[in-house]
Amino acid sequence: METHQTDYGTIYLCDNKQILPLFEENSIDAMVTDPPYGYGMKDSAWDCEIPTVDFWKEALRVLKPGAFALVASGTRVQHRMATNLENAGFEIRDVIAWVYKSGFSKDSDCGKIAGSEWEGFKPRLKPAMELWTLAKKPIGKNTLKENLKEYGTGALNFNKCRIKNDYIKPMQKKYKQHREYSASYRFGKKPNKDGYIVYESHPDGREPSNFIHDGSDEVIKLFTDGAQHFFYCPKASQSERNLGVEGRNDHSTVKPLLLCRYLVRLITPPNGIVLDPFLGSGTTALACIEERLKYIGIEQDAHYFEIAKQRIEYSLTQLTIF
Repeated sequence: METHQTDYGTIYLCDNKQILPLFEENSIDAMVTDPPYGYGMKDSAWDCEIPTVDFWKEALRVLKPGAFALVASGTRVQHRMATNLENAGFEIRDVIAWVYKSGFSKDSDCGKIAGSEWEGFKPRLKPAMELWTLAKKPIGKNTLKENLKEYGTGALNFNKCRIKNDYIKPMQKKYKQHREYSASYRFGKKPNKDGYIVYESHPDGREPSNFIHDGSDEVIKLFTDGAQHFFYCPKASQSERNLGVEGRNDHSTVKPLLLCRYLVRLITPPNGIVLDPFLGSGTTALACIEERLKYIGIEQDAHYFEIAKQRIEYSLTQLTIF
């Protein structure tokens, strides 16, 4: 088994099912990973099936109580990914949708295979979003307060992920008070003399939501107002994918560094350790380095492991420069 170690963490070249049992129970603070979707992408052996319940049980064991996991999946298999996570013992807390304009249909026109009368028909929709299942290891008998004190896990880091807006000063939003027993009354907000309840937005921006977009004109046009209220991140460009790599990063599902930085910030406590058991070409490790977090990565393909090593080494040189 080959390893690559830095001050920020270690990546392993091996089968994740073999090494995860060697990790200590309740030792890892978060998990961010993009596992196989079971699509058989480009006839890849590694993409023939989604991770099993038994695999997620082992991942659950090494995570601390209250630790969050963000697991990517395609729209066709997200339900199976979430079901396997839940059957392994995770709590499903939400799904984050990353919406983009640059997806393309992978199917040929049916007219080419079934005759001209089927021209303009295709068997699948054009993909325009990717889903990240937000799961959580149960905290057991502890209260959230007790769990935060004992393990440092159980809550999302909103302040590190607030969405900066371009407004000069915090907005004041006015909502007409209609019912005496509204949430506003229950939480101590009462209307002013004009019958309005006045809220001031947080000076550091809006709270993160379960929606991310790519900032493209096509997606922004879907909003009449307020696209800037959501975190946005475009797909990884070819130059980003290849940065620090000798030759070309030919991994088929490279995630943008900006997206992974946002995700690890959201679910990882300060100085925490992030696990990626399907490391690929290493973007999760790069995100941890940029955010000054620790990482553990596992990759079974020697080619992608080498690419991840090169990208990590390049990332570390940039830290020393800047």
